[in-house]
Amino acid sequence: MRTPARLTRGRVAPVATALSSLVTVVSLGLALSGCGGSGGAIYNASSVGLPTPASTDTASTGAPTDTAAPPVSYADGAQLLPVRVVQANIKNGMSLPKTRADVHTVLANDPDLVSYNEVYDRTDAVLAPAGYSMFRTPGRYTGETAVAWNSSRWTAVATGTRMLSDNRKVQRTQTHPWGVRYATWATLRSTQTGQVLSMVSAHTAPKTKSDPNLLVPSVRRLGELVDQLGQSGPVIVAGDLNVSYTSARYPRTQLAGYDLTSTYDTLGARVATGDYGGNSIDYVLTGGPTQFVVDDQSSEALYSDHRALVADLQVVPNGLELPTFTPTTVTTAPPASRVQRLQTRSLLAQAIAATPAGAAIHVASLRIRGYGLVPALTKAAARGVHVTVITGEATPPAPQQQLAAALGQKAGASSFFVSRPEAWQQDPSLPRSMVLISRAGATSALAMSGNASLAQVTLRPTYASPTATTVTTDKDHYDTLYSTYLGMVDRHM
Repeated sequence: MRTPARLTRGRVAPVATALSSLVTVVSLGLALSGCGGSGGAIYNASSVGLPTPASTDTASTGAPTDTAAPPVSYADGAQLLPVRVVQANIKNGMSLPKTRADVHTVLANDPDLVSYNEVYDRTDAVLAPAGYSMFRTPGRYTGETAVAWNSSRWTAVATGTRMLSDNRKVQRTQTHPWGVRYATWATLRSTQTGQVLSMVSAHTAPKTKSDPNLLVPSVRRLGELVDQLGQSGPVIVAGDLNVSYTSARYPRTQLAGYDLTSTYDTLGARVATGDYGGNSIDYVLTGGPTQFVVDDQSSEALYSDHRALVADLQVVPNGLELPTFTPTTVTTAPPASRVQRLQTRSLLAQAIAATPAGAAIHVASLRIRGYGLVPALTKAAARGVHVTVITGEATPPAPQQQLAAALGQKAGASSFFVSRPEAWQQDPSLPRSMVLISRAGATSALAMSGNASLAQVTLRPTYASPTATTVTTDKDHYDTLYSTYLGMVDRHM
């Protein structure tokens, strides 16, 4: 079996408000009273040390598996296809042992799809050993980018090459024109689900005296290719764009015009991919949340002057709309209407319903009552969501005790239900309610903290105190609240 996708670092860029009516929840196939990875939802991207070179006479296989990660199931039965992508610029001119070592590092991630750059003089046997297939058009420039795929999980439907720039000027310090660039693409079909998508490998020209303005026209041609490939299904673009993510030259707006967003933007954090001052110049670009959920990203050290960029995605089936949650503050000021009083609970019900198996829901509240909350958590746990609950009641009522029996009462486990009234007694500054969800629909790192508990009394017309619940999708704020949450059960990040 392939290694499970790492936990998400950050959030999906918001595209729609989550403060909708109860009809939205029902449309997910769930009644509010019956909505239904690991508990450590900390958003730290990982990296590994420098690989050991392979010997010159040893093939580098990366040991691909023939079993794809199972589709991710949501409460309404929808299934999303996990896809792991690696972007790797394998520095031109490296020795064969170092090249093989870098390919081994890339394929050791057990990727579904790989984008290679600077590989025109590497053989297919080195870049795509047993278990992988690869396409590129042979040639000094056309063969510089390549797309490889796990051949047990994907089959090629169509392949091709597209010119991005054709500036043939050569500077005195160059041995060949740096302004001649091509993108390689492959349209593929999943052997598991039949899902069709396209993968594009691109490597745009750097800014030089002879090539000062090639980025914009190159992205335009790349976008036109994406538009054409998009007629067959979702499109992923990966490559070295030779522009830093933090630079004013980064073409964010231009890319957005072709519905392309970097995983850095989607997750709200970048990872260093270049050996030049820790810049991020390698990218994985995807369509919006109607096409992809971005779960995670990380980088790994290579002998190359670039690090490999690893991105874990989920492909959203055509026609499926995952809810997206946006930062907001929900307030009620008595006298409040019923709709106003139920805003927070409606939002919470939607989020629990949209939490897929393998994700985590962490709840802390002085009291937990009403509006189907306990049944929703029970059903979430039953479908494979990791649920942890901290209550401020020393003796919870019968429904909560039943939930405790289902989750267990060991605070070190991935799911648990424990009573910790002393936590609020010792620290009055703690939020009276706190809900952290590692993945809800298309949104990562959803956090809700409020000045009122999740008690039924707060929903009644007679409740006289104003309430405020802050909703965020920021990874750093999520981690801060999660650290506080762990402290309530004497655990630490």
